[in-house]
Amino acid sequence: MSTTMNLEPKLEKVQHTTAKPGRTIGLLANNYDSDETRLLLTPETCGRLIMNGWEINMETEAATTISYTDSDYAQYGVQITDRATALQADIVLSYAPIQDADAEKMKPGSALFCMFSHAFFSRSLINILKQQRITTLALDEVISHNGVQVFANIVDDVDGSAAIWYAQEALSFLGGGKGVLLGGIPGIMPCEILILGMGRKVIQAAKTALALGAQVTLMDNDMSELQVAEQLCGDRLVTCAIHPRPLASKVKTADVIFIDSCTHEFEFSNQYKAMVKKDAFILNFNLSSPSISTPRTVTQGLATCLYNLFSEIDLKQSLEAAISTDSGVGHGVITYAGHLCNKLTGTVAGIHVVDLDILLANKN
Repeated sequence: MSTTMNLEPKLEKVQHTTAKPGRTIGLLANNYDSDETRLLLTPETCGRLIMNGWEINMETEAATTISYTDSDYAQYGVQITDRATALQADIVLSYAPIQDADAEKMKPGSALFCMFSHAFFSRSLINILKQQRITTLALDEVISHNGVQVFANIVDDVDGSAAIWYAQEALSFLGGGKGVLLGGIPGIMPCEILILGMGRKVIQAAKTALALGAQVTLMDNDMSELQVAEQLCGDRLVTCAIHPRPLASKVKTADVIFIDSCTHEFEFSNQYKAMVKKDAFILNFNLSSPSISTPRTVTQGLATCLYNLFSEIDLKQSLEAAISTDSGVGHGVITYAGHLCNKLTGTVAGIHVVDLDILLANKN
C-alpha cells in the first residue's frame, strides 16, 4: 500500500497579540487624484512587523497599484480599515505627503513617514502639523549607518532603469516609433543615447542602456564626476564635458535624450531643443519619475529598508530615541513634535525653523 504525501507549502495566517500602546502603523492609499502608484509596505514585510509586535491598519484597496489585494495583506495579520482609522495610528505611512484634510485627522503627537516633496512647502500643511504636534520623517532624506540615503537610492535606481524601458517602448513600432531595438544585435548599428546630467538615476540609466547594447554618451560640466561615472559604468561609456559644439553634434544624432540636473547649473535651451531629431525620445528626470510604472519593484525595496528602520525603533524603544541617538534618522526629520526643523522647507515657506538638536536637548 502506497501513500502520497502532499509536500505543497501552506501559508498560515499570522497569529499576533494586541499591540502595545504606541505601536500601531497606518498604511494609507495614494490619493485618487494623483498619478502616484508606489507604496511603502508589502504583505510579507507587514507580516514580519506584526510578528515583532506592531499592529498595522491598512486603508482598503491601498495596494491595488502594486497588484496586491486586501486579502493578500489580511492573511499576514493586517487589519483592513477605512482611511480615517488608518490616520489614527501612532505612525502613519504614505508614499507622498498627505493633504491638509488628512493631517487634521491624525492623532495629536503621532508621526508621519513619507517621501519628501514640494507639498512640504505649503504653509497650511506645516501649520497643521504644528497644531497636531506631528513628527514628520522624510524617508528619502534618512541616511543609513554607512552614510547612504538608501530610500532615495532605491527610487533613483528604479527610475534610471525604467527610463530605458520607456525609451525602448517609444522606439518600438507599437509605441509609435521607428520599430528599432536600442541595441544588442550583431551587425546592426545600435541606437545613440545621450544623457545630460549627473547622479544616481543617470548612472543607472547608463548601465542599463549599455547592458542592452546601446551606444551611450554621458555629458556633464564637471570633469571629476565624469571620471567617476566612467569608473562605475566601464570604458564602453563615452563621457564628454558640456561644450556648445560637441553637445550640438550629439543632440542632432541622438535617438534618445535623458536630462537631469548637472553638477553645475546648465539649461537645455530652446536652441538645443530645436536640433533634436523629430522621432527622438526625450525624458527629463526633473519632470518625470519613470518608477511609477514599476511601483511593485519600488515598494519591495522600500519595504525592506522600512523594516530595518522599525527594527531600530524597536531597539531604541521609541521613535524619539531613534531620532536623538542616530543622526542619520534625524537627518530625515521635517517636523519634530510639530516644530519645523527642515531649513529648505522653512526658507521656501517662510516659516521659522528650530534646530533639531536644540529640541532634543530641551526634551532631555
